[in-house]
Amino acid sequence: MKRFWKRANRGLVLAAVILAGLVIFIQIDQYQFKSSKPEIEQMTREYLEKVKENNQLEPKARMEQTRLLLTEYWKDSGNVMNGVSKRNMESYLDYVQNGEFEQLDDYADRINDIEISKSGPRAASVSVSYEVTLEGSSQVYSYSIYGLEAGWYEAGEAGDGTASESRRYDLALQMTQESDGWKITSISSSYELAGTAAPDQES
Repeated sequence: MKRFWKRANRGLVLAAVILAGLVIFIQIDQYQFKSSKPEIEQMTREYLEKVKENNQLEPKARMEQTRLLLTEYWKDSGNVMNGVSKRNMESYLDYVQNGEFEQLDDYADRINDIEISKSGPRAASVSVSYEVTLEGSSQVYSYSIYGLEAGWYEAGEAGDGTASESRRYDLALQMTQESDGWKITSISSSYELAGTAAPDQES
């Protein structure tokens, strides 16, 4: 009987030690993630600024700079269940590289809100409320923003004059912490139209 209680006590002590270690680990992990939030937000803002800059370049330069953006800010996680991965983005660039997609006349944006939450060990989910107004030919109505979307649009014939389209995006960025900082593994995007303007026709 005494031997039984000795073993039971040892088991209880061991379980208590493991539980205490787990609690400490979780607290340290939560603290480290909380301290990483400013870095994640700054990286998100920098990425969206780069996206804005790239989409105002002429088509060939836009393609090249977007590939560099994927190399710098993304981690290849293969195919993902939701959203688009680095591999999807690269496939889209391969698809449109010979397309006659237009150069935008203007790309105006605004970040309304960024929310960051922990989604796993060394992983974060970033929700962004993001507004964009695109100006160009009538092709802006089917324009897929390089670095955010990988839509399979066909380049149609551009109309005369200038058209514009305003979009309100809900973006969801999944990130993972690597040795050289936080990297994007996928982006999900959806938007609603906030306004459109048809091309101005010359008389």
